[in-house]
Amino acid sequence: MKKITLLLSIFLVSACTTVLPPKPITPEMQALWQTHQIQPNALHQWQINGRIAITTPDENWVANVYWQQQDNQYRLQFHIPPGQGVMTLNGNAGAVTLRTSDNQTFVAQDPDELIEKVLKLTIPVKGLHYWIRGIPKPIELLTDYQLDETGYLYTLQQDGWAIEYKRYQDIDNLHLPDKITLQNNKFKVKIAISEWHVNFAN
Repeated sequence: MKKITLLLSIFLVSACTTVLPPKPITPEMQALWQTHQIQPNALHQWQINGRIAITTPDENWVANVYWQQQDNQYRLQFHIPPGQGVMTLNGNAGAVTLRTSDNQTFVAQDPDELIEKVLKLTIPVKGLHYWIRGIPKPIELLTDYQLDETGYLYTLQQDGWAIEYKRYQDIDNLHLPDKITLQNNKFKVKIAISEWHVNFAN
């Protein structure tokens, strides 16, 4: 296994690439985008540290987030502001368990539905599995997207979410998002990633 460890800091502006406004997609841009998806699609293991902020019509919800992915096994921890504890989501392709900050445990098959039911919030875990890497969920035909002039995703619409890529990190020719905004008709989600650790399988 080839292991690449990426240490990202959202405060080191010089190491980041701000996404340029989109332009009409040319065949050259389309070809670049197809090439750019190869490495992120090959990621089987990663860890992310960052921050998530969710805005609803009634309140704002903020947490530090840790995401560990290994093949189809994942673990997400949401560290709520001091005094409010930690929530943990453990799952795989068949089931997911949510442990709340007051040690209640909930089990379901769908992580998105479980989070919405228990927390009354929307965090699209199934979509973010792809979107967090700067790639769309695999579907037969994708039409609702824009690319920047270098052939990376600028905006994407899937599953009722409008995703906008604000900034990427570029290390060793691997482009990964570190600032993303998602919005649907109820929620606005902002994610800032401060650290990536990435493994590539041979």
